[in-house]
Amino acid sequence: MSADQGAAGPYSRRLRQLHLAIATLIMSLAFTGLVFYFRKSLGLGDAKITLMTIHSFIGYALVAAIAWRLWLGFRGREPDRFSHALTGPQNFQKLFAGAQGRRHRFRFAGRSPLSRLIATVLYAAVFFNIGTGLIRAGTDLYFPPFGPFVLHYITAPGETPSVAAVKAGKVDKVRAEQIKEFKLPVGKVHLYGGLFILFLATVHASGALVTEWSAPADKAARGRARLMLFGPGKTRRPL
Repeated sequence: MSADQGAAGPYSRRLRQLHLAIATLIMSLAFTGLVFYFRKSLGLGDAKITLMTIHSFIGYALVAAIAWRLWLGFRGREPDRFSHALTGPQNFQKLFAGAQGRRHRFRFAGRSPLSRLIATVLYAAVFFNIGTGLIRAGTDLYFPPFGPFVLHYITAPGETPSVAAVKAGKVDKVRAEQIKEFKLPVGKVHLYGGLFILFLATVHASGALVTEWSAPADKAARGRARLMLFGPGKTRRPL
């Protein structure tokens, strides 16, 4: 076990850094997504491709961060694994039976049955929205992993599949229309999925702050927000 793991408490330094990175990326995606959606009202109608490209690049960064979280979830330090973070049958029983008494609230910070349930739904929503986002990046900007297949599908017979060919109008109009009809509902699902993720993230952050506010000051029982943000031993006073 590394020094970092031995002194990290319930969250390793890597997990704390990754948590901050994922939260920052999700908020950045929400911001750029809303700017894109209201671009005409903001006078940015001509920046459609630029805004979409920025949003997509942030999305790819989120994919990398989520991949790292998956590695920690299955191969990382024991408390960082998904078995200690996501919900399961026993956690549902505790959630509805009220087995988690007040004196157990801080035994394993941030991993009460309710927080596990919220984390599970949040991860599922993020995974789903990554999928719809990759589809739109592939159909709008022809970015990987789906972009090359879309280009090959819609480029006119006898032409080399490329973005330049598509921009020049060298496309199979029937297939191009099929892709357009397919991507529009995917885009709506992606939008509502993003709003749902933003809602869940707000609930998660609000719950952590409420719990932190009521957390005792003693080091052994420090609240979940300080442990995740600063690790053990970084602060001694309650909020």
